[in-house]
Amino acid sequence: MALDFLSTALTVGSSLLEYSGSRKAAKGARQAGEQSAEGARQAAEGALLSGKRNRAAKESAAASIDSRAGQELAVSQVAAEEEKRRARLVASRVIALAAAGGGGASDPTVMNLVAGIAGEGAYRAAIRIYEGKETARGLREQAAGVRYEGFLDEEDAALRAAAYRTAGDSALQEGNLRSDSYKRAGVSALLSGATSLYTKYNTK
Repeated sequence: MALDFLSTALTVGSSLLEYSGSRKAAKGARQAGEQSAEGARQAAEGALLSGKRNRAAKESAAASIDSRAGQELAVSQVAAEEEKRRARLVASRVIALAAAGGGGASDPTVMNLVAGIAGEGAYRAAIRIYEGKETARGLREQAAGVRYEGFLDEEDAALRAAAYRTAGDSALQEGNLRSDSYKRAGVSALLSGATSLYTKYNTK
């Protein structure tokens, strides 16, 4: 009788211990999945934030380059006007010298000389404008490239965030599946113990 009681106690105790262990394992598996999913969520948010910051930084840099392009155009226009002003001064000096020497502004030689000076001034002014436009064009292309880099940074961040979310969902699902498996194992242990007791005492 004592042996029967001891055997029954051991059977019940073993079933309860196995059930308790399975419940703990199930809880641990679920928590591990939730922690992995939370870590993935935070990583995804961090990736998106990093992408936005990078794009904002690139946009700021591009805007600064665009500003430089505008400044280059303005400088070239000032330089062009300066070339024209110098040409006018030289032409005026030539006319003044011609007049002092007894000639006049209508003298063919003087007129040709003045026209040549004016043409040279216009040519130099056009060169200044061309150089400014070319420099500005190069800067604007550079700015466009920087903006595109920012766009790619944000796109890459979005892809990484999606990958993190997928990994988090998988980890959560795996944790839940493992948790369910442990729970079923615990219930199975209880049922096995109960069946063993039922069989033992129902056959007597």
